[in-house]
Amino acid sequence: LVLASVLAHAVSLGDLLTWGGIGLLVQVLAFLVGRLLLGADLPRRMREGQVSSGLFLGVVSLSAGVLNAATLIH
Repeated sequence: LVLASVLAHAVSLGDLLTWGGIGLLVQVLAFLVGRLLLGADLPRRMREGQVSSGLFLGVVSLSAGVLNAATLIH
């Protein structure tokens, strides 16, 4: 989502690379925060079938992507 928004609104290659990098950084930080909130045993819980843990992490990542894409429109 973020990269699509940046591609649609970038005015130059430098603009695309700068805002794409910032968007990537925000996505990675959102994933790490979600992972931190769920604890170190997330892979084990997902293997055991606790779908809610994976679903929460997915929702955090998707929400951050949507908000990030919306804020990168200039």
